[in-house]
Amino acid sequence: MDIIPITDLMIDDKYNTIHDIYRIAFYNIHNFDIEKMISFSLPYNNFFKYRLVNLDSLLKRGYYELPDIVILNEKHDISEEEKEFIDSLNIKFYYVSEGILNNHDYLIQTTEEILNSVYKSKVHKAIQIEKQNILSMEKEIENQDLDEKEIVDILIRETLNHIREKDDVTYSHIKKVSDYVDIFVDGLPEEEKLSESQIVFLKNAALVHDIGKLVIPNQILKKESKLDKFEYDCIKSHVSEDAYLYENELLQEYKEIALAHHERYDGTGYPNGIKGENIPYFTRIISVLDAFEAMTGNRPYVKNQQKKTLYNILDDLNKNSGTQFDPYVVRCFIIGIVNNPEFQISLSEEYGGTLKRLKKKK
Repeated sequence: MDIIPITDLMIDDKYNTIHDIYRIAFYNIHNFDIEKMISFSLPYNNFFKYRLVNLDSLLKRGYYELPDIVILNEKHDISEEEKEFIDSLNIKFYYVSEGILNNHDYLIQTTEEILNSVYKSKVHKAIQIEKQNILSMEKEIENQDLDEKEIVDILIRETLNHIREKDDVTYSHIKKVSDYVDIFVDGLPEEEKLSESQIVFLKNAALVHDIGKLVIPNQILKKESKLDKFEYDCIKSHVSEDAYLYENELLQEYKEIALAHHERYDGTGYPNGIKGENIPYFTRIISVLDAFEAMTGNRPYVKNQQKKTLYNILDDLNKNSGTQFDPYVVRCFIIGIVNNPEFQISLSEEYGGTLKRLKKKK
C-alpha cells in the first residue's frame, strides 16, 4: 500500500513543547461511517481529529488548532493555489486510495503508519533543535574564562532550566533522585564509603540522567493514562545515543549513566540488555534511586502506588533485587532510609501522609 505525501515538509518550523499535540484532519471524505471507524478504532486516544469540509475552514481556526496531518481521498484534486496555501500552513498532507478508505483494517494500518512517520519526523526535529541549543550553550561557555567545575555547573544548571520549561514533573523527579544520593551513601559500610568527588559526580549524573526526555513529544511524555506499545517505545528512545545531547568532553563522563539507567541486573533491560556487574556501578545506583522516586513520586499514573506504605515500597525494591536491581545497592539504600527517620517523615508529609513511616519488623 502506497502513502503518497503531497509535501515532505516538517510539521513544525518551531518546536513547541507546550502545544506539542498531533491533530488529524480527514479532508473531503464524505463518508461519516469511515470517519467514525477512524475516530473509535485508532489506539492513539490523545489525538485531536477534525472533519474539514474545505480548505477555507482552516483559515477560521487559530494557529494551535490547525491539524498536523490531513488525510485525503487520492481522487481529490488540489489546485496550485491550494498547494501554496498548504505550504504556508506547514501541514503534512497524505493521499490514500479509495480502496484503503473503504477497508477498515487498511485504513487503521495506513493511519498508524502516517502517525509513526510524523512522530519520527517530530523527534528528529526535536533532537536537532535541542542539540543545537546545547551546542550553542557549550560554545558560549567555552569563550568564558572558567574552570572545569564552573563549566559543568553552568551546563547542568542550564540543562535543568530546559527540562523544567518542558516538563516540571521530570524536573522534580531528577532533583529528587539527586537528593537521594545522600540517603544511599548513608547506608554504605565504612569501608565502601564514596569520596566527596564521587558523591558530587553521582548527584550531577542524576540531574542529567533523563536528558533524553527533552526530545520526547509532550503528548507522550505527559500522558496520564497507560502508555500503549507505540508510546512506550517512544519513551524508551530517551536512552538512545541520539538523545544524549552533550558534546562537551567534561559531560561525557555522565553519558554511560544516561544511556544505561534502564538496563536491568538480569540482562532484560534496554537499550542493550547488559547484565549484572557489566552495568557500571554508578549506573546501578542511579537505577535504584530512579525507580524509588518513580514509585513514591507525585505522578498521576502512580496514584495507586502512593497508597502503599514506605515499608511496602521498600519491600517491592527488595523483591526485585537480583532481577531488576543490584542486590547490594538495594540493601545499602534501604539501610540508608532506615537510618534516616527524618527522611521517612518528610517523604510522608510531602505526599499528604499517604506514605506511612517505615516500621521495622519485630
